[in-house]
Amino acid sequence: MIETTKDRLLSLIMEGARQNRQEGFGLFKGDMGVCLALFVLNREKKDPVVEDFADNLIDRIYARAAKEKKAFFDTGFAGIGWGINYLMEDHYYEGDVDEVLKDIDAAVFKEINTVSGIPTNVSNGLLGYLIYSVARLGNPEHVRNTVLHEIDKDFLRGLIIRIDKISP
Repeated sequence: MIETTKDRLLSLIMEGARQNRQEGFGLFKGDMGVCLALFVLNREKKDPVVEDFADNLIDRIYARAAKEKKAFFDTGFAGIGWGINYLMEDHYYEGDVDEVLKDIDAAVFKEINTVSGIPTNVSNGLLGYLIYSVARLGNPEHVRNTVLHEIDKDFLRGLIIRIDKISP
């Protein structure tokens, strides 16, 4: 069998993930980013070994995310929530995305509303939280709940105003 570039990439990603088990579990440099890459690259091939590996990563992410204290987009639960939202919105996983992400939503929104001096950047700041919030607000399932949708639009407006006030 001839190994394609995509097959080789999948193998390299899985091997890298196996060797770096103690690294983070976030979106930028951890299990969530690896998981997204595996699901996307494996969509057409549907290799059960890759699917099982990615599913196990998701289980590890859930187990560790419950203990995570940081809401950051790059290494914390905002990025993990964004990744899960992406996987569910693009039908890699089925379920009620609002139910799955309700604790992450609450934690991110609490962080934004209670912590002062949050920087503006994407990694650990307001822009990362904005990316998460826009993804959650844009989810078609979420839009059907009009009361929640209106609350979120007001929240999003407030977040944009807050970013505007601290940007140079």
